[in-house]
Amino acid sequence: MAPQRQLPPMQWDEASKSWRDGTRRVATSETKLQLPHGFRPRWYQARIMKHFDEHPDGRAAWCVHRRGGKDLTMVHQAVKMSQRRVGQYWHVYPMYAQARKAIWMGMRKDGVRFLDAFPREIVKSKNKQTMTVEMTNGSIWMLVGSDNVDSVVGSGPVGIVFSEYALCNPSAWDFLSPILVENGGWAAFISTPRGKNHFWDLYDGAERRGWYQETHRASDTGVLPPDIVERQIAEGMPPELARQEYECDWNAAPSGTVWGDLLLTIATKDFELENSEPIFASWDLGHTDATAVWFWQAVGDEFRFLDYHEATRKPLSYYFDMLEKKGWPVACHYLPHDARAQTLQSSSSIMEQFVERVGIAKVAITPSLSIQDGIQAARWLLQKPLRFHTRCAYGLKVLNAYRYGYDEEKKVYSTNPVHDWASNGADAFRYSALMARPNLSRTLQRQAAAARVIEMPRNMYSFTLDDLWKNCAPARSRRM
Repeated sequence: MAPQRQLPPMQWDEASKSWRDGTRRVATSETKLQLPHGFRPRWYQARIMKHFDEHPDGRAAWCVHRRGGKDLTMVHQAVKMSQRRVGQYWHVYPMYAQARKAIWMGMRKDGVRFLDAFPREIVKSKNKQTMTVEMTNGSIWMLVGSDNVDSVVGSGPVGIVFSEYALCNPSAWDFLSPILVENGGWAAFISTPRGKNHFWDLYDGAERRGWYQETHRASDTGVLPPDIVERQIAEGMPPELARQEYECDWNAAPSGTVWGDLLLTIATKDFELENSEPIFASWDLGHTDATAVWFWQAVGDEFRFLDYHEATRKPLSYYFDMLEKKGWPVACHYLPHDARAQTLQSSSSIMEQFVERVGIAKVAITPSLSIQDGIQAARWLLQKPLRFHTRCAYGLKVLNAYRYGYDEEKKVYSTNPVHDWASNGADAFRYSALMARPNLSRTLQRQAAAARVIEMPRNMYSFTLDDLWKNCAPARSRRM
């Protein structure tokens, strides 16, 4: 990270009717404005805003309870920063489709809209279709989904807020981090916990890396009633979810995850490929979202996951090149049932392209079963002896993030998982589970047959040509 530099606070220059930060003119107005505009930060909100005022290339991991004003605070801070440095400022939500309701149309409890953080005097235009705000000084603020950061055109951002980072696709930060290192930009990761997932990994190492790091629980901020956790539990919210959301409890049992309870003790490690056993590949294929593939083996009564690969908006030739570089002799590619019709930038079906590339004997269609059947098959698989190679580290993050939606009004989880950045990898894993049982049976049968030594009777298969003729003679003609 570039050396942190301090900037003086923004000051109003009455003569020029403009805001100045000591080095440049940042906005003009006929009347005196204040930034943040129409917002008086609470004590804990003022602290992170002060951090970025003093460290315009800083980083922050900010864990704050539900309804603690995380997004509102960082929208206002982004407005301030946009007037000090011209550039793009991204507010990244877990899914692009969610950002419109949560942020673009979001309101404070007093009815003031989030977008009112932008005084009209500094706004050139707003585009509700692309959810962008262009300012008079040339800066642009925009809403982005962590599921599509690599598709946003234009220059790289100089400021990024990851909202609910515990639910965001962690690969988005991998993609954007080098951009901020190069241009000296800043980044804030704001969220409540979701168990010890990628947000925990980032938060736990924040102080060691010199980042701003704070946790604010409902019992500390005084924003909500002191008994908010008890109230929510009494109204039907699962206790672990209430502790997680309001008390920022990292150690609360994973709430709403599909397989989280079975993944707690699973870790990755290095091991050698078993050359005597076949390798299988289970695919989930996407158009606008990711294509994911798990590589695995059945070795005795143990399943070994060798690698996980995921990419977005790539032609099928990209994946064939990946297979060629890997050089593994894949015995069978298991494709989803819609591969007969679905195409990736080609006029022929995916199945046809696979057959043309690897041969019909090495392509099979996964049974078309319900999502719940696949989930149960995966639960069966996760309770078997398993190994995950270190190449599967990101794949395990995907499986841990696969979750059911939560209905705030009914206080219940949905019956089907949320479709988000984790869905594709989880679907490919479900397909692996559906095909794992028959492959395990064949492996065990083959090993059992090899272990048996049976002495056949010497004359068990003795016969004469006359015997063969009696058994195999063609039927007499019945032609009249």
